[in-house]
Amino acid sequence: MLRKHKTKRSQSVGIPAALLRKNVRYSEGIPRSIVDIERVYRFILCSNQSSSTLSAGSTSTSSSLDPTSRIETFTSRWGVVFRQYLVLKATVVMNLDFVNTAGTGQIWGQIQENNTVPSATAIREEKAILYIASSQDYTRNSATIEWTPRSAEDMAFIDTSTVFNPAYLKIYANSTNTLTNAADSTTRVSWMVYYEIAFRYLL
Repeated sequence: MLRKHKTKRSQSVGIPAALLRKNVRYSEGIPRSIVDIERVYRFILCSNQSSSTLSAGSTSTSSSLDPTSRIETFTSRWGVVFRQYLVLKATVVMNLDFVNTAGTGQIWGQIQENNTVPSATAIREEKAILYIASSQDYTRNSATIEWTPRSAEDMAFIDTSTVFNPAYLKIYANSTNTLTNAADSTTRVSWMVYYEIAFRYLL
């Protein structure tokens, strides 16, 4: 009795299937998915770290949150890829990275859309509070502040080479209003900004 022998297909043993596929494809024309200048791209970009040190227990600063100056090489990196950008959110994270052993009181942080330096009026305004006395408690010596656009000017795309000041971060402390130590000239608060940015119009 004759038996029919089954023929086995040749197999590439030990070679991943992905390596057996062609990795180059040719087609006519340029797909719109590649050159779609109307597509909006969203990224989260981080600024460099900035800091403010108490002087005789006091500080009163106002710093622009302009992403073109806060994000390193913004124009030379993103401006050569996209024509326009829009800030969807700016998240400021603050923390005390050095605390004087004799330090006391609080340091206040705010985001406002005017550029005036903070003063005693901050007592009755919303703010984030860092507690100097709790140097090992990260729930008390760190804080987060978020800014989102709410006006037509804030929600308009602008050229990537154009400076945009959406708001200002204000840091405030003194021995009278926030009960810091007047002899404290070493306590330091540091902050960084995480930007959620939309880009459009590929160059």
